Amino acid sequence: MNIKDWTTKHQTIKLLGQRVSFIDTVVGEKIILVIHGYGSCSYDYHKVIDDLKLTYRMVIPDLVGFGASSKPTNYYFSIIEQAEILLNLIQKLKIKELSFIAQGFGASVLCEILSIISSGFSNLKINNIWLLNTSLSVELSPDRQTQDAIVKYINDTFLKISSSFEMFKKYIRKNFNDEKSISDEELSVYWELLNFDDGLKTLNFINYWIVEIQQSSTKWLDSIKKTSADIEIIWGIEKLSADNETPKRINNYLDIKKTHLLENCGKFPMLEKPSIFIDILKGI
Repeated sequence: MNIKDWTTKHQTIKLLGQRVSFIDTVVGEKIILVIHGYGSCSYDYHKVIDDLKLTYRMVIPDLVGFGASSKPTNYYFSIIEQAEILLNLIQKLKIKELSFIAQGFGASVLCEILSIISSGFSNLKINNIWLLNTSLSVELSPDRQTQDAIVKYINDTFLKISSSFEMFKKYIRKNFNDEKSISDEELSVYWELLNFDDGLKTLNFINYWIVEIQQSSTKWLDSIKKTSADIEIIWGIEKLSADNETPKRINNYLDIKKTHLLENCGKFPMLEKPSIFIDILKGI
């Protein structure tokens, strides 16, 4: 699937002055909204959407600054604003009840949505939450040293992947247990979407995102702890990955319904183990 094929599946809507590009499969009473991770986009789900839409109405937006959505320069869209934009999208689509998939940075956005709901500013009902790799890894770091190590890794990685397509391919593949799980053609689509509307400039805001998480961790962790939604973890497990410890920390902090640890799988289970990912969401 090339970038044209993928973007033709999208709709666009203007929210809070920004263009938001999103997929909405429309049909289905059970709705899942996906919040992708930092530096990524809705394309993460291109291998699973056709199967999942048989069970769920799938709504998969590109967050502002990523994918085919607006990429405003010299302006930082905070996690709080990302949450407000998604709540506006949900309202425009007249959705009253839904579930969420969130990964990494997307889990922080989800926590802000939960905070808004718990404060009484939204009556949105959330049924289920699936947390994917790197979710809450910064918020639940056991100490500042670990947190700083995560921040350094993220900064170093994004500095490298933004330098050229060859470096991008090299370092993205490091996120996969089996590097053959993602093709050059797929990586080319990711690279085009990353560069769409001069999007590489948005990566400069990663330090602001880290600061925002550090400042709001207590509030966000409290909001997800209080949610009545059923929470499950879907986590790719690789040998020697520091990310392997995060599901334990999440289980120690939250009431988790079920934890799915996918052995020999990198940080993108929907790309590396799509059939297992689909079965988990379908409850098979």
